[in-house]
Amino acid sequence: MASSGASFQLGEAQATGFVLIKRGRTEQVQDSEVVRVEPTVFVDLADTALLHGGGEAVLIDVTVACPVGSNGQQSYVNVSQGQASGNGFYMPVRDGQKHTLTVRAQTSPALFQPGNAQGLTFAFVEEGSDGFLGRGRQSDPDRRGLITDGRRGRMGARQPRTMR
Repeated sequence: MASSGASFQLGEAQATGFVLIKRGRTEQVQDSEVVRVEPTVFVDLADTALLHGGGEAVLIDVTVACPVGSNGQQSYVNVSQGQASGNGFYMPVRDGQKHTLTVRAQTSPALFQPGNAQGLTFAFVEEGSDGFLGRGRQSDPDRRGLITDGRRGRMGARQPRTMR
């Protein structure tokens, strides 16, 4: 919902809904309630990860944007493939802009292999004394992501970016 001029502030706000129906005669109804205004945390997980360290880890891109003034908290990515499952960690940048970070997800004891996998990420931020999160997974929930060794697949010979 757009503001009528001023910026929304986090916390409580008064929301009012109004419906007017005109069919022969005019009827109207309205309701009002106090609602909580929360920041938007954008997070998106790439559909493809790059096999790293002989399968001991994968490198996967996470794009995240957090509101200016919020405090980014340690956030994580999980990639799973059969018996192999690994987590990687990152800190969201808090400038309101989208940033793509390459995160290393380490597995143990099984190794990652080229092929299908599932990925999930949560980005955590604090605003004042309240915590908020953004959740991301591969763009198409009906399709599993792909782990590639860099010689084939959509990532091709791409050089991984270092995590900031």
